[in-house]
Amino acid sequence: VHPDFKRQPLFPELDYNNITIRNGSHAMAVYEGLEKETDLFARAEKLDALREYSTLDTLGMVRIYEVLKTATQY
Repeated sequence: VHPDFKRQPLFPELDYNNITIRNGSHAMAVYEGLEKETDLFARAEKLDALREYSTLDTLGMVRIYEVLKTATQY
């Protein structure tokens, strides 16, 4: 990762630090573990955490798309 990216996030309002699942690797591991989860409440909590992460991650992709679209218009 380029050092400048670590200094200031592109979209500071998209903060992954305040949610349960903070990155894609963790999301994949939680999703994979759902198959073996027998506790319905734990399963529901994990699904909620996956929805929260996915929503934020999708919003991040939309924001990147918007920046790129604006940058390529002339």
